[in-house]
Amino acid sequence: MHYPISKQTKAELLAAMRERYRRVTRAEKTKVLDEFVAVAGCHRQHAIRLLTTVGCRTTEPSAMDRRTYGEAVRQALVVLREAADRICGKRLKALLPSLITALEQHGHLALDPTVRREILSALVPALGAGSLGIFSWLARVAMMAALSFIMIQVGHEFDLDKQELRTYAFDSLVAMTAAAIPWLLCALYFVLAMAP
Repeated sequence: MHYPISKQTKAELLAAMRERYRRVTRAEKTKVLDEFVAVAGCHRQHAIRLLTTVGCRTTEPSAMDRRTYGEAVRQALVVLREAADRICGKRLKALLPSLITALEQHGHLALDPTVRREILSALVPALGAGSLGIFSWLARVAMMAALSFIMIQVGHEFDLDKQELRTYAFDSLVAMTAAAIPWLLCALYFVLAMAP
């Protein structure tokens, strides 16, 4: 039966066994490895990785270290999550604006304006990516359909006479310009106004 050892004891054991593991021959490495697995209680392959690595691993900062919100924002989010019956973060994010308004109207929540702004400003990138993406796509489809209709109607308006070459060239140039201007204006609108 294996009895767990503390992290500090495991680190000290690893340091001693790592030196011993490096110095011994290949046949003796199996014995050292068996001893470490028996004492540390880890898988054999994990023990090999631990014994062959040089120095200590760099660990990523924990979730508490990566926190970007202040304590007041965190406490407000805890209250809001509890009020929403602990729904998942994705649904809570969509519900927060209306939930904050409702709780403040009924006197169950009083947020500082800066805390409220921080909570709601964190939502803008996440909500904007999904909802504006479909809106942008629908706007482009509607705009292209409208421009196609305009172009067809412009083509019907011109009656080109191919018998007179001089007026035919001028009328063709006017027709192409009239058809191209809406497309160019729409392209400029998409580039300047709707670009991310």
